[in-house]
Amino acid sequence: MRAAHYCTDEELEYARCRARIEPDQPFRFDDFYRVAHLPLIAPERPAALEQLVQFDYRRGRYDIPRYSLVLPVDAGELQSSTSFRALEDELRTYGFAAKIAWDLVGQRTGKLHVTLAGGLPEAGIEACAADVRSFLERHGPLRYRLGGPFCGTKNRGRIYFTTYPEQIDGDDSFALLQEVVRVPRTGLYLLGYYNLRDELTPAEAAELQAFLDRWRVAELAELAATSLLILATHDDLALDSRVVARIDA
Repeated sequence: MRAAHYCTDEELEYARCRARIEPDQPFRFDDFYRVAHLPLIAPERPAALEQLVQFDYRRGRYDIPRYSLVLPVDAGELQSSTSFRALEDELRTYGFAAKIAWDLVGQRTGKLHVTLAGGLPEAGIEACAADVRSFLERHGPLRYRLGGPFCGTKNRGRIYFTTYPEQIDGDDSFALLQEVVRVPRTGLYLLGYYNLRDELTPAEAAELQAFLDRWRVAELAELAATSLLILATHDDLALDSRVVARIDA
């Protein structure tokens, strides 16, 4: 088996896309989170938006399914990581943790994934699966390192974990796969994990920043994608989703 060399922050887009939490300011959700996520989590909250003209969401759902190539993440493997358990134990000690939708974490145990290519055309799903299968036949399971927590400029209200793909011939393996399925290289591969039910007070926002800073460079696990999935989903949390194709490495 080849030795794994993972991409670094300098080669990816996490620094550019990281949210800035201003000192002494509350942490506010952006409109995308308010219309796409919050109606599924806490529809009774004042910040939840049923609909916005520029988006096709209604109560957090869209009528026409969207297709994506995703890397499934085994929740059991994640929970077996000593570093991950230490992170979550610490997270529960913060005051803002009371505003995390912990029940949603449990609901999504079997749906954890990193989106590699979104917006795939339905008519091209079969050809996409064939291209991905050919790529995995050449390169085998795609290994990656799970890094620390991340809040981005989009979906302010969701806490992700960063992922660092293995390099193939000095290049980002996930980006090479994006080229295979004809979508732009992103350099941004996020595992959505925690969601906030409420916006944060300035004191709670400072706690969130302290948590993000403390764990930013953590190495939580080294994992391998033994299969990739093409999902059809009616919401961005994949609560109403189905597997259209499974491509094994």
